[in-house]
Order: sequence, then C-alpha cells, then structure tokens
Amino acid sequence: MYKILFLFAALTLMVLACNSKPDSVLRYSEVRGQKIPELDLSKIDDEVSEIPLSDIISGYYIVPLETTGECLIGPFIQQVEFSPEGIIVSTQIFPEPAPVYLFSDKGKFIRSIGKGGKGPGEHSSVYVAGLDWNEGLVVSFDQPQLFDHDYNYAGDIKQPYSHMGPVYRCSEDLFFSPGEITGHRRFGKDSVMLVFHNMDGKIISIIPRQKYPPGVNDYTPETKRKAVYRYNNSWKMQIPGCDTVYIVGNKILQPSMIVKTGDKGFQYNKFADQSDQVGHYESILIAERSKYWLFRNFVLTGSDLKESRPGSWTGMTAWDFEYIFVDKEDGSSRRFRLVDDIWQLCDTERLTKDAIFIDNEWLVFYLQAPDIKVKIAEKLEPRDIAQDLKSRLEELDKQISEDSNPVIFVFNLKEKI
Repeated sequence: MYKILFLFAALTLMVLACNSKPDSVLRYSEVRGQKIPELDLSKIDDEVSEIPLSDIISGYYIVPLETTGECLIGPFIQQVEFSPEGIIVSTQIFPEPAPVYLFSDKGKFIRSIGKGGKGPGEHSSVYVAGLDWNEGLVVSFDQPQLFDHDYNYAGDIKQPYSHMGPVYRCSEDLFFSPGEITGHRRFGKDSVMLVFHNMDGKIISIIPRQKYPPGVNDYTPETKRKAVYRYNNSWKMQIPGCDTVYIVGNKILQPSMIVKTGDKGFQYNKFADQSDQVGHYESILIAERSKYWLFRNFVLTGSDLKESRPGSWTGMTAWDFEYIFVDKEDGSSRRFRLVDDIWQLCDTERLTKDAIFIDNEWLVFYLQAPDIKVKIAEKLEPRDIAQDLKSRLEELDKQISEDSNPVIFVFNLKEKI
C-alpha cells in the first residue's frame, strides 16, 4: 500500500514538473482554487518573422461602402462592428459631428445611428466608439448612449466618474466602466480598476485599484490601452498594470489567465528612468480562439519626454508593432508581422498596427478609395502579375472611384494556426 502511495506521489510530482518547465511560455497556476493558464511572454524568442495573411485566415470578402451625401466617411474610421443587418461604421470629419452609419453586408447604406447635436441621442464629438451588439448597442461618444436593437435612441448612460471612456453592458440595468490602474492619480477613475453601475450612474460595486506609484513626482510608465472583449458569452478584460485577465461576472471579477512580460515589459506603478524605457513593450490581448491567444505588442523605439508638471510627462514617442501568437495546447509561440499576400494593397506596418479584430473571429482593415486606385494602378503595371491577383484588382477597381467611401476588407480567422 505504501509503495502504491509513494508511486502515485512520485507520478504527481513528475506531472507538475512537466507543466512547469522553466523555459515554457505556458504553464498553469492555481488561483482561488482553480487552475488557470499563466503566460510568460518574455520567454518568447525575440526574432520577429513575417507571415502571409493567407496563413492565418480561412476566407475573406470585401465591402465597398456606398457613397452618398447621407453617409460620407471621413479620413479616419473609429470603429467597425458587425450587426445582424450588416456593418456599423463610426467616423468623424472634424469639426463636424461624429456620425455612426449602418451599411448592409454588401456596403449599401441603410441608416444613421443617432445624429449630430447636443440633445438626446445626439453627439458632437467622439473619442472612442464602443459598439456592442450583444446587449443592445452601446455607443461611447462624449456622452455614452444606448440604442436598442432597432437602432433607436434608448437613453444616455451616466458614468460615476468623469473621463472614463467606453462603457459596457452586462444586463438590463447593469453596466461596467474600466478605470485606470497605472500612472499617478489625477481623477476619481484613477483609483478604480472597474466600477459596476446602473444607467443613471449609481454605483453598484467597485473593484478598487491595488497598486500605486510610491510617490507623486517622479516618472512612472502609464497606459490607456485596455482589452475588453466577449468570449464564450462572457465579458473578459485585460488592463496593463495588472497581470491578470479577468472574466467580468455579476458585480465580480473572476481570474481567467495570468500574463507576465518580465523585465522586457513596462514596469507599471514603479518609478523608472524615462530615458531608459526604449525597448520595453506592452502586450494587449486582441483575439482569443479555442486553440490560441493573439496579442498585439507595442514596442517603444524612441522617447523624448519632458516633465510638464510634477508627475506629468509629455512629449514624443515612437513605436514598433508586432503580433504574438501562443498556442493553448502546447504553448508554442512566436512574434510576427502580417504581410498582405492576398490583395497586396495594405502595407505590413498598417496591417500589424491598425487591423481591427471583431468577436475573436474576424480581422478587418479599411483603405481609402484614392489610395486603392493608386496602388491598383501600380500593381497592374508589371506584365508578370499573377492572373488571379490581376482579376481581383481589376474587379475592385471597377467598383470604386477616387471620390468613393472606403473599402472594408474582412477576413475570417482560422480556428487553428
């Protein structure tokens, strides 16, 4: 009997050792009685490879947006979201109001959502558009607003603190707004990780910030980037400054995964030499599939910051962008940038920096019509262009003019890469 128990204990230790290899990116840790994945991104090889877009997608289609006086798109699209009726696009042409438009899957204009102004259901500016179809349409303008499933204005959403940014809906009258957990405290939101509230802004529950810089005057890295997304019908949230990805439950946060960046990541809530930050990075979770995680990595390549007031630093920064892939089963991983080998119209930097990921299933980017016309002309000039690429480009060229709205390119991510 003792021999059996000893053998069982030995086998258990062997299994635990196999799950905790010192050089493994993926291991499992016990948090609150549950085993959750723990990633150490600092253990991934520094080499950044270039991967063809076709390697990670299973299909694609394009949506040339209809161009009329009712739906002119500005030079910058804030957000793209899918709905049962088609594609929702938010934009802004300064200093005009910030419109949100609904187009069909083929790009035909259907209607505006809200309108410009300062009254109910109206908006004059937009700093971010948080579009969520699952619980009605929540649109974060200068004043967050709720629209129903028929795209009719249903009311303003008040937040407990100013300058909070996007708001998300949990249920009928339960919303949550992420706070800030890096940098110095300047506003009320800088002391909370997340606040649950109702539509009138009444606080239901607060998840407080746990860590602060050990003073108020010296330099400490801070970030405004966050990841809030739905996976398996639940909200998930990652805020740099905390190494845990959470499931946002009913007024609680449930740890879902730990993400560590080691010495290569920014050291938030600690004092640092701002001139020594070049080379550090921040990793934001942008897609989660059943077989893998996908991060966007922001690598600081240049920094010229000056202290504008005690504890506040402003100036110029430069960044490199890359993706990080981690397999959920064996922890295999790599850093990479994407190359548009399908249309050959989107440059690698933009495809890596600005691609939009929707519902963990779709990779989306857009290009302005004048840029497309110029690039198509350049691509069609060589006589040795592949026939299938030539046909695609010629067909697209016929569908747009230099005065057309942008074209949305939609790609379906593979379930396993």
